[in-house]
Amino acid sequence: MLGVLALAGAAYLAAPLLGGGAAGQRTHTVYAVSAAVTAQCEGLILREERPLVSQDGYLLVAARDGERLPAGGLIAVEARSAEALAEARSALFDGARDVPEAVMALSEAVDGARGDVRAALDALETALSGGRTEAAGTPEGGITADEPGLFSSYADGLWQLAAEDCDTPPELAALLAGEGPPAPEGAYGSLVTGTRWRFAALVDEGAAAGLAPGGQAQLTLAQGTFSVRVESVSPPEGGQCAVLFSCGGHLADMLHARRERGELAVTRAEGLYVPAEALHGRGTERYVLVSGPAGPQETAVTPVCEYAGGWLLETGGALREGAAVLLG
Repeated sequence: MLGVLALAGAAYLAAPLLGGGAAGQRTHTVYAVSAAVTAQCEGLILREERPLVSQDGYLLVAARDGERLPAGGLIAVEARSAEALAEARSALFDGARDVPEAVMALSEAVDGARGDVRAALDALETALSGGRTEAAGTPEGGITADEPGLFSSYADGLWQLAAEDCDTPPELAALLAGEGPPAPEGAYGSLVTGTRWRFAALVDEGAAAGLAPGGQAQLTLAQGTFSVRVESVSPPEGGQCAVLFSCGGHLADMLHARRERGELAVTRAEGLYVPAEALHGRGTERYVLVSGPAGPQETAVTPVCEYAGGWLLETGGALREGAAVLLG
């Protein structure tokens, strides 16, 4: 469904109601509006990712959720026993106990009392990261990243989903209607690679008509508002189109996202605003009654879109900004 998001450049911020029409009838002063036309959408987030799986009963996840890992970076440790797991935890994370001492050392270095500021900063960074250091190497049973990526504690069964799996409205609607496959057995997270994420969305046919591959759009999801690129727009089916968007940033914000509802700023609409009760119809024709010295005058208009409980009407016709139209 199309809607209008915001008012910009209007002469008035509310519809003024005036007396003085025919027999004291209420009137509205017409004013110009420039507004963003929006559409609701629903879809799936697609990432380059693979699940991280372990069948070991003793698993220690070393990476933090959202942590950027280099190739060879430590993700987790599989241990053979509870005792070995405790030893791995102690070896990896005991450095976290050094945070208060590291903060004190940095303070003294900044004050010039003693120590090197750069060395103190490095020590604090190591302590805040849980005490893990590159010098510690990969422990026995360590699971490492085979390529650079972001560690996510989220995993589901849609990790293999590709754009071609949801490029028609029926395919995408079926995916959104179902629960989807479960995460692989033993999954404890995912390694997300690449730099882009995609959003395959069902968009109203009318809104999709304003989108073209290669163009830009503004997409608002629960995670924020993003500038996205339109990758493809499917032919309409059942009043909807399957639209694929992509974004080259904010990947860390989308690590736990999959099924999302959002709002799409499609285009900007400009026109003359009148309340709904000022617009009349006769067959396919639309008109308003303009108040004047000789009495109400019927003036033909062309609606652009609904807006704020009324309508935006095309400019350039007989209706002018500042005219008083009768209500009711």
